[in-house]
Amino acid sequence: IEDVQKTQAAGMNEHLNKPIDVEKLYATLLKYMQKKADIIDVKVIVESVEIPNFTHIDTELGLHHLGGNKELYVKILHNFAKNYKGIILKVLEYEERARVLHTIKGLSANLGATVLNIIIKELESSSSKDIEAQFYKELGVVTEEIESLLPVKVNTTLSKLSTSQEDRQNLFAQLKDAVTQERPQLCESIIKGLQKCSLSDMETFLLDSISESIDEFDFEKALEKF
Repeated sequence: IEDVQKTQAAGMNEHLNKPIDVEKLYATLLKYMQKKADIIDVKVIVESVEIPNFTHIDTELGLHHLGGNKELYVKILHNFAKNYKGIILKVLEYEERARVLHTIKGLSANLGATVLNIIIKELESSSSKDIEAQFYKELGVVTEEIESLLPVKVNTTLSKLSTSQEDRQNLFAQLKDAVTQERPQLCESIIKGLQKCSLSDMETFLLDSISESIDEFDFEKALEKF
């Protein structure tokens, strides 16, 4: 209720709680957006991607949060394990620790790691060593399960498309619009298109940085990088 009041006080029309429900997000956007041009919505749901049976992750819930996009879900799972496996909170400064916990809390909710999400909520308001130990244990089993059940597949046959700088700038502009609208599926589709292009070193670095923020559902941070 307090968050809703803050949103209203800031002049916002609606308030969406985390984890973001993709269908509700789209419905809210369509409610307030004026149609200025025909929008091409790219569907990137890939049914051929197999999601294994996890013990510590509710994949049905996670897929629901991503509108059923299995390919994007697998990518975010991989990045979560890569970025947060073995993290040590005590080496972080206070503000950095709070930021990391907040990020993991949001990601765990969106991915369906419900137990981990509950533990982090307790840890944010407590300095209990027992809760911290529970956090390390649950984070460990979640990340290890991801790595064991979803081994990384390297595609060595991908050829790069030769595109003009104007074409690449246009794709980055489309990506910025998708980030502004907080549409993860559309962002993923555009990112895939850019990854197939012959990018400069600077463009590759920029795309990787933006993609990492989108995978963490931090659209505000992603927007700052354009």
